[in-house]
Amino acid sequence: MLSKYKTGNLEDLKKHQAGIKSILNQDPPEWLLTTTKIIDNNEEKEVKVTRLNKLYELLDLVFETYDVEQKSVQKIGTAIIVTVRIWAKDLDGGEIVREGSGMVDATKGLRNASSMAEALAIKNTAKKFGKIFGRDLYAKQEDEKPTSEPIQDEKPEELDEKSPRGRIILQARKTKTAKALEKVYKTAVELHKAGEIEPDDLQVFDEIRKKGEELGIKFE
Repeated sequence: MLSKYKTGNLEDLKKHQAGIKSILNQDPPEWLLTTTKIIDNNEEKEVKVTRLNKLYELLDLVFETYDVEQKSVQKIGTAIIVTVRIWAKDLDGGEIVREGSGMVDATKGLRNASSMAEALAIKNTAKKFGKIFGRDLYAKQEDEKPTSEPIQDEKPEELDEKSPRGRIILQARKTKTAKALEKVYKTAVELHKAGEIEPDDLQVFDEIRKKGEELGIKFE
């Protein structure tokens, strides 16, 4: 966590900025990272990338508060491009704003591609805060892109079956009827409103929508 700094004069401001930089310039913690295979210059490589749900945990640790805003969604050819802005406030009230984008091929399904592009955009934007968020990972790649870093090939994370989100995801996957899935969806919405499912948790409702497509129903 950042130390408290007074910001009443230039020297205090410099100390304040130095304190923030000391945090942001640390190496990313191992629990933030996972490995995935990419194709770079026609060669297969294994690289480390950040994990979205753990990225939120790190934002909570480093900043007093933050907000993720989706600025735009564009479809260009078969590609979906999502741009996001992350606004963060440190413990002393200093504000930092970064923007970034993520691009995914939409040929495998528009809804899923949008979620994937948004996840990439959030990860790419967070990198711009500093080294601790994965800025220097795979340094030759300016941004995570599906042509060099396929997010769909990342190792699946273990699902906590006892957590509210874990139970909902498992129920959605096992549901056999549209009526049962509607009940799962309503439960997910209530858990979301109660704060037991994170507002930016993309996987929960994506799992429900995916199952809905199989059963012939749509959820907005």
